[in-house]
Formats: sequence, structure tokens, C-alpha cells
Amino acid sequence: MKTTILTSICCTALITLSAANYRSRTGGDWSATNIWEMHNGSGWVSPVSPPGSADIVTVRSPHAVQIATADAHAAAVTIDNGASLLLLGATFELFVYDGLPGADLVVNGTLQDNGSSANGLNLAGGTWQLGAAGTLVKTNNSSAAVYRDYYHNGMQNIPPTARWIIRRIAGDVSFTTLGTYYPNLIIESYNGNWNPAVGASRFQGAAGTAFILGDFDVGGSGSGSVTVYNENTFFQPLTVLGQCIIRPGSVLTNNGSSAGTGFEFMGNLQIGGLLQVAAGSGVVRFSGGGPTVTGGGSAQINYAEVNCGYGLILQRPLTINYDLSLFNGKVILQQYDLTVMGEVVGNSTGKYIQTTGIGSNAGSLVMPVSGSRLFPVGNNSYNPAILQQGGYSLLKVRVEDWVLSQGTSGAPVIAGIVSRSWHLGGSPSGSLNLTLQWAATDEWPGFDRSACYVSQYSGANWQQANPGPASGGDPFIRTRTGISGATSFAVSSGSALPVELARFEASALQNAVELSWQTWSETDNKRFVIERSADGIHYADIGEAPGAGTTAVPQAYVFFDKNPSPGPNYYRLRQEDFDGSSHYSEVRYAWMDVPANALRGFPTIVNQTFTLQLDVPVDAGFELFILDSYGRVAMTYYWPARQKEVILNTEILAPGWYHIIQSVIITPKQLLFIRP
Repeated sequence: MKTTILTSICCTALITLSAANYRSRTGGDWSATNIWEMHNGSGWVSPVSPPGSADIVTVRSPHAVQIATADAHAAAVTIDNGASLLLLGATFELFVYDGLPGADLVVNGTLQDNGSSANGLNLAGGTWQLGAAGTLVKTNNSSAAVYRDYYHNGMQNIPPTARWIIRRIAGDVSFTTLGTYYPNLIIESYNGNWNPAVGASRFQGAAGTAFILGDFDVGGSGSGSVTVYNENTFFQPLTVLGQCIIRPGSVLTNNGSSAGTGFEFMGNLQIGGLLQVAAGSGVVRFSGGGPTVTGGGSAQINYAEVNCGYGLILQRPLTINYDLSLFNGKVILQQYDLTVMGEVVGNSTGKYIQTTGIGSNAGSLVMPVSGSRLFPVGNNSYNPAILQQGGYSLLKVRVEDWVLSQGTSGAPVIAGIVSRSWHLGGSPSGSLNLTLQWAATDEWPGFDRSACYVSQYSGANWQQANPGPASGGDPFIRTRTGISGATSFAVSSGSALPVELARFEASALQNAVELSWQTWSETDNKRFVIERSADGIHYADIGEAPGAGTTAVPQAYVFFDKNPSPGPNYYRLRQEDFDGSSHYSEVRYAWMDVPANALRGFPTIVNQTFTLQLDVPVDAGFELFILDSYGRVAMTYYWPARQKEVILNTEILAPGWYHIIQSVIITPKQLLFIRP
């Protein structure tokens, strides 16, 4: 019913003259006198009638009061936390008049509205308010605009921690969307699968949109699935400030009677059912700090945008059918592929696809290549790749912040090279051209930018190519043409080796290290000098083996290092020509067990923590010094007395190679690790 001005004036006068305070004594029907207590000025007594339009009512916990046999009237109502007011009769109304200076209906517990289109809540001059732990449950097609238009001090002030539940019990449930602010919003069905046919049960409009200040749960705890439509065409997508959960079997879509603008997710997105934003120019916009995308459901996304200060983190594969726009932050792949069938636009040194995974199962950027295609990838720095081919195929690229001797395994190569590996996947269609980009800070000592080349790992070794100068001016680029397979690539320097190594291996024995290598062919090869290092940086000669001069016959070599250092040993071959020029092999690594009271550290490649262990704890504490590759102290740590293990937090260290030096007589005196 509609409330006139005269009604409001009369009711206000009645409140002034004869208002009474009621509170629930127990649960039951609102119209039953025996469930209420009334304050007579000195104490609580049994009333002679239920509350009326002049009365102030409190529903106390744990009582559940029902409006099931007649309309209910009150000047003001407060539902305590743990209490419920259930408007069950579809043809009845709850009238709340302007009985208090603040909100007149305060829901700290649960309010359920099952009113039909002309019934439900009637705020006759009053306002309402949800408490931080309050819950509104709407189960029918009563007016939803009353909740939007009569919220105390404006709906933008609704607490995000409250809950608004749209629950289908029989027919469609209406919920106003234009200009509505929701707290945690749950849309669920307790009666079969719900695919609403009426517009009032869909997000609609064009002059404004809806904001969900808490979490958005599509499916909730209902036994049936739900399909939620966003047909709103306002320029701002429907915005979810908390996390969005799409339950298995349920659908969140912009494909309704009109193509909606889409969705903006500022929190985590969990896709258990179907996220479908494939109609018109609808967009999925990721924003906020560092949201994650998880779940085993399906995603159909035409356009996506990323505006995340700490990046968008993928914890599942994701496909974008057309374009991905980067406005702020990175897309962090970890172990999952990101497929973009169109373009990645807006990329730069701070906005790219970050391939943080390690190993063959790490996530890559997958894109179609027909002609030339930019892959804006990198890990801790921006190291894009340009792939060019004559045919069409899906190719994938990821970057690691080191070069390993065996492509995706083995010891790190730490001299004369750019400290980045580009790993390609897929099947090139025809001959492939590859252009790689790096910055000066990505180069290891000994790298010669004026005589460098793109090296490809063949499955047995890194292949050399004719050296030449890099192009550009920080960043730099180098191109390799005529590639036939998608493997691992790096940028190295120096002239092509006159010795074609088939293999080079280092194996720790009981008291020695066996070094063995084989060549496919040799040109003007005078000798091999074997070099050893304890830190992977400073090498010394420990022996030599005569070369075979010039030959096309494979040659095999073996050398035993009978005095290896306890702990890590790094080896490389220096091949010398008869004309005096020399060339280096890749680095190999062997670990020698150390005597009692030895210091061990692991892993070599560190993401967050580096673990140090002693065989026997020492009685006195000692200092650890963590030095960078330039010998500067990057961090110090005091090892407590009688402690066998410590864990160093390396997250504060910049990417690079680090030495650990300790101040007591423990073998070895120095350990190394890489912070990628």
C-alpha cells in the first residue's frame, strides 16, 4: 500500500502520545500477544495487544518472529544479532514508520522478505540499515527499490561485511540493480536450477551500474544452479570489490537480452562453473592489489583488462579470445598458461606477462603466430621476444632469469652470457625467426655486446652462431633466423667455437671428480685447459689435455681432479687454438661431500628462503656475511650458538649471484646461491 503525508503526520502524533517499547519474549507470529513484552515505565509486563504503528520493537536473540497471518506495523524495529524477523506471507507487509532520529529498521540479525510484488517491506517515511553482521534474505518479487531508495544516509554506506541473499524458493526473485550497492551478495536457488526470465531478476539498466562492496557468490549454498545475467550497458562494468565465486554448475554471463558491459573484479576470482563474457564488447576487468584467478570451471572471455598494482596471479589456465589490455601491473603465470588469441596491448617494462614458473611445467604465454608477433614476456625484468614465421601455428614463450648448461636443467652459466633463457613451445610452421630483447643489467660479466649471437639448445648442447653486434641502446636486441624447432634460446658472446662439443660432464667420485667430454670435430685445436672454481666466478687452472688439431673424427677425453674442494666445484674447459686464441665451454658442477662440522646450503636457485645446515652445532655463535657479485655486503646474519640449522629470508635481496662467507673454521668457507 502507499503511505500518504496525512498517514505519516497522524502516526507521528500517535508515536508522541502513546509510543511503547516492545521486545520479544519468544519466537512466534507477530500478531500473537504472548510472544511480546512491553515496558510500562518501571518494568517489562505482558501487553494486551501486539505492537502497533506507534511502538518501538526489538526482536531479541535467539527468537524468530514471523509475519504470516496479517500485516505488521511499528514505528521502529531492531533485529538483534542472532534474531530473525521472517516475512513469510507473500500477501503481507511490514510497515515501518519514521519512529527514530536515525534508521527506523535496523537489521543486526536476519530479515527475510517473501512478499509478492505489491507487498513485502513498506518503509512509510522511515529508513533502514544493515548491521555489520546483518543478513537480508529476499525470496520473492516484492519491490527491491525500497531497499535502495530508503537506506539510511545513502546506500553507499551499506557495510561490506553484511550479507544480502537472493534466494529462489518458488518463482523469480527481484533485485534492483541500477545504482544499488550490495554488501556480500549471494544468489542461490533452493528449488531446482534457476535461469531467470524476467528483467527484475537480472542486472539491467544503462544510466548507472551496481557495486558489490563485499564478496559475490554465484550459486551460494543452494541445491540448484543459477544463471546470473549482467545486461547493464553503463560504461562502468558491474564491480565486485571482494572475491567472486562462481559455484560448479552456475553461470555468470553478459550474454542476455542485451550484451552487458561486463564485470570488474577487484578481488580473487574463483571459477567453478562458467564465466561467460563473450557478447558484444563486454570486458572482464581485473583491478585492485594482486587478485588471483582459480578454479576448475570454464571461462569464455573475449576482452580482458589488467589494472592491478601487484599483478594478476593465475592459478589456473586462462584464455582470452581477442585482446588483453595492460593498464597497470603484470599477469603472473606461475605454472599455468595464458592464451591470448588477439594482441597484448599496453606492455612496457612494468606491464608484461611474468613467467615465474620453473621447469618444463611452468606457464607460458601462448599466442597465434602468422607473420610477426610480439610476446611481451619476462620474469624479474621485461625480456620480450618477437617470433616471425610464414605459416600459422600456436606458439608459446616463457622466460627464466638464468641460463642452465642443459637448457632446462644443469648448472647455471654465469659468464659471457645474458642471464635469461627464452623457452619456446609449439610447432613452428616453416622457418622461424626469433628476436630477443634484454637490458644491460641482465648481462653477466664477460659478455661482449659487440660480438654476440642467439644460441639454441639442441638437446645435447648450446649451439653457437656467427657473432655480431647487438642492436638498440639499452634495451638491446639480437635476431636469429632460419630456426626449425621450438626449444630453449639464450644470448651468448664470442666467436664460434672451433671445437664442436658433443658432451661435457662432471661426476663426483669418492675422493676425486671425473671430467669427461667428447667432440664431434676439431679445427686447429692445440689443447684443453681444465679450470676449477669454488664460487663459480673465480677460476684457476688445474690441468690440461692435448687437442687433436684438425679432425672430423669424434674424440673422447677424460681428466681426474684428485684434489677437489669440499662442497661445490665448478669446472669449465678453456680450448686454445694454435694461433693463441681461446674459447670457453659451458660450466659443469660437482659436489664433494665435506667432513664433519661442514656447512651446507640449499637450494642453489632461491626464490624466498635459503636453508643452511651444520653437521655439528658449534658452541659459540658466529657471523654470516652475504655478499653480492661485486663483493658488497648485502646482508648479515648471526648464527646462534648450538643451533644446527638456520633459514635465511632472501626476499629482500635483489636478483643476482650471492656468496655466503662465515667467520669460523667450517668447511667450506664460502657458499653460493642465485636469487632469480
